[in-house]
Amino acid sequence: MLTLPQEAALLQPQPVEINSSELEADMEQGADDDTADSDIAPAPAAANLALSPLPATSTLFTADEALAADQDPTAAANAALDTQQQAEEAEQAPTVAHLSELPIAGGSDLGAALKEQAECVRQPNEGVEYNKVHLPDLHIEFEIRSPRPRAQSDITIVSQLSLDRLEVLGHQCTAWGGVTSAAVYLPLLVEHTPQQQAASLAAARATLTDFHAATEAAGGCRLDLVLAAEHLREAMLFAYPYNALRNTALLRAATDAVLLLDVDFSPSASLHERLTASSPALLTDLSRYRHAIVLPAFETGPDLTLEEGHAVAAAAVTGSKANLLKMFRSRQIIQFAEFYPAGHKPTKYATWFNASAPYPVRYKMGYEPYILVARTQVPLYDERFRGYGFDKVMHIWQMHTQWFQFMTHPSAFVVHRPHAPSAGYKATFKGPAYSTKHRGTAHLWAMEALSKDMIREVKAHTYAPAGVSAIAHCRPMPTVPPRADAWW
Repeated sequence: MLTLPQEAALLQPQPVEINSSELEADMEQGADDDTADSDIAPAPAAANLALSPLPATSTLFTADEALAADQDPTAAANAALDTQQQAEEAEQAPTVAHLSELPIAGGSDLGAALKEQAECVRQPNEGVEYNKVHLPDLHIEFEIRSPRPRAQSDITIVSQLSLDRLEVLGHQCTAWGGVTSAAVYLPLLVEHTPQQQAASLAAARATLTDFHAATEAAGGCRLDLVLAAEHLREAMLFAYPYNALRNTALLRAATDAVLLLDVDFSPSASLHERLTASSPALLTDLSRYRHAIVLPAFETGPDLTLEEGHAVAAAAVTGSKANLLKMFRSRQIIQFAEFYPAGHKPTKYATWFNASAPYPVRYKMGYEPYILVARTQVPLYDERFRGYGFDKVMHIWQMHTQWFQFMTHPSAFVVHRPHAPSAGYKATFKGPAYSTKHRGTAHLWAMEALSKDMIREVKAHTYAPAGVSAIAHCRPMPTVPPRADAWW
């Protein structure tokens, strides 16, 4: 077990001698392969998007989800989009055969096991190490669940946040209206006295209790909250345990499907109702065919103030796909994380704006979409990644190696609510925030080194089947054969 000073020395930014060019080149390849979607020419103000109805044979979505246009778009307005879509279709991923012959993880047995092991996920994780890396030491201090009923066939948003992001959780909760499982992080500084730590914990409990009561009274989402505390030094506050918190929330979800979404994103209007209306067919696609449904991610334009960005994000979420296209062309709304093309470029935004049916995504290293997936099949997150960088990238990469097929939803989307850069981001990048001019620090290269360790472990079949997690034993999962076409 590492002592706190050793843990701080491990996680605090410091020089690391590794070659960072290999993985960085892989992640930038997506930007070199495609023409930037952001170069789409703005449309005349009167133009709108016309989409044909979904085919009657679609198993994922019903025909009433097709978007009706206010009027036909002009050829000039859509010329750039058409050109980009043709380029994207030229390298479109072939449809992957259904994988019913593979040993698929999950099923009713695992669901029953998860319920039987409910107490397991409530145990504190003390001194857990993996390959000399000290995993986050989260202690479950408080849980509160919505008393309102939820069906097994429902869908749960799985998210995580710090206490200062509760307002953002409220916006997500209102937009979703379904079930949400959220893990809230409370760092307890070892520099503080026990009395100060106890006061922080009591204040956090009271805040969450009041917030949950207000959410229930407002009739928003059916919110399940868990407070996870961790004792650490102030110098380590940047090392937010994203993946450990995601696992904490994921293991408390009970519905068959989960939407893995960060708290600063809101789903498009009426998404919960539309998804649950087609629940039987949707769950078949997710579980039997091992689909992961991608929801294209957007954010507000870089020239907007925070207040303007909040208003634009709200208008985008409550509007239609056609309205989103207008905002996209005017640069009020842009592809999420344009400064990191590999993260969302494979979604093919130009193709999506013209799509009326789901289409497959060709995975590329660095891809990190927000996805809807079967709860009992999705692997746990690797908890060695904490702070900013590689946390979602390597989770999606692991899913790719486990035969998940990424399919893009033709009408649903998520929008990021802008906020000031986090402490984790500031410890990971220097220079202009969220731009191609920022530069990585030693912490980014340390996370990159971990990602290479993970790749080597998976290739050597030495990676923990249930993921590197302090609570992996709460969720045993059968090993899935690696892909024959894995990129390595």
